[in-house]
Amino acid sequence: MWKHDLRDTLRVLYGRFNRLLEETLSRELEGLAVDPDVESPWEPPVDLYETPEGYVIEAEIAGVDRANLEVRVEGHQVWILGTRTLAPVQEGQEYYRIEIPAGPLARCVPLPETADPDRLETTYRDGLLTVWIPRRSAAVREVSIE
Repeated sequence: MWKHDLRDTLRVLYGRFNRLLEETLSRELEGLAVDPDVESPWEPPVDLYETPEGYVIEAEIAGVDRANLEVRVEGHQVWILGTRTLAPVQEGQEYYRIEIPAGPLARCVPLPETADPDRLETTYRDGLLTVWIPRRSAAVREVSIE
């Protein structure tokens, strides 16, 4: 059995609490806070980047079945929703540590005004969901005056 030291446990909890605060504050500053009305025990980490053609959101959601995954556009926000289920505990199986989150997931990413969410495309491969949003057409349209 492992030797248990309360000081080590408190150090780990202190570190996790600090990371949670830093992540929450940085998400709020970046406009990536999750809607408090959506119940979700975990949020997948995302990368956001811009290309000359549009914008890309990559979400790490390993272990989530494609059938349990949904991408929704609401206004100028992209919602990534889903559920990760873990294998049932076998008889005689006893966990020592559980760090992989399970259950419902939700992540909301606001889009820039120049994004065209009506032409959004998604792919899901090897646990990585990629959402591609092209830029709106910048074509100038001349309007006749009557």
